[in-house]
Amino acid sequence: MTFPVQNFKVRLANARMLSPYVRELTFEKEDGGPFEFEAGQWVNVHIAGEPGKPDDVTRAYSIASEPNGRNTFQLAVT
Repeated sequence: MTFPVQNFKVRLANARMLSPYVRELTFEKEDGGPFEFEAGQWVNVHIAGEPGKPDDVTRAYSIASEPNGRNTFQLAVT
C-alpha cells in the first residue's frame, strides 16, 4: 500500500530516554485523526524558526513504532 504525502501538525505527547544517547519521542496528531503508515516509512519533521530567527529546520526520521492506526507515532532520536 502506498500513502500519499500528508502535511499535519503534531504535539509532543511523551519523551523518554531509551539509553544515554537515544530518546524516544511520542507524537500525537493534533487533529486526532489516525496516522497510517507501513513499516519502514519515515517522516520529515519541520520546525519553524522563531520570530527574529527565520531559520527553519527539517529532518527526516524513520518511524520507530508499529503501524497501529492510532493518532500517535514514535521516533527514536540520537
